[in-house]
Amino acid sequence: MTRTRLAEGVYLTYLPAKKFKTSLLSAQFVTPLRQETASAWALLPSVLRRGTVSCPDMGALSARLDQL
Repeated sequence: MTRTRLAEGVYLTYLPAKKFKTSLLSAQFVTPLRQETASAWALLPSVLRRGTVSCPDMGALSARLDQL
């Protein structure tokens, strides 16, 4: 396992596994829990999973991921 500090509170952790032909990149954010921001932080994973401007729905996102 390799862990690299990218910025204050931001780390990249690498776990090599040669038995798989694909890789997984995971981003994790650690932030203090505040009443003013709790709802936005709770919604962020769902928004990121749903797509972007160039991939507005799950079908488009899935098709784009297949091309990578």
